[in-house]
Amino acid sequence: MPGPSGADATSTEAQLTEHGINPASLPSAPAQPTRRQFRDRVTAVRLAPCALCGEAGAATRVIPTAAGPCWLDLCWPHVRTLTRPSTTVPDTLEGVLADLHRAIEESETATGVRLPVLLWTDNAGDREA
Repeated sequence: MPGPSGADATSTEAQLTEHGINPASLPSAPAQPTRRQFRDRVTAVRLAPCALCGEAGAATRVIPTAAGPCWLDLCWPHVRTLTRPSTTVPDTLEGVLADLHRAIEESETATGVRLPVLLWTDNAGDREA
């Protein structure tokens, strides 16, 4: 199973070490955990601590390490720290709206049905896309 950035065990461990996490200190995990195992881990009465700060973990994943699969539990701020932004997702409002506009056009072309979409902004008020 891929690590935090879709990498193999070696690069995943390097990334964890870069953030001060000793991969050997992580709890072992099943090679292919079930949805229930993930759910149970993040909904337990006593949540596993964040590997970076020790606060209650809000998310978990299984990562490859030299010792085998391990749980990586993180609080929300550290989920964002260890998650690299996608290179395909726009990071500005203009980019998001341009992608939405293209998707609407593609759907209308494919189906022949006009999709009425209302966009609202504080600056321009209501207008149709």
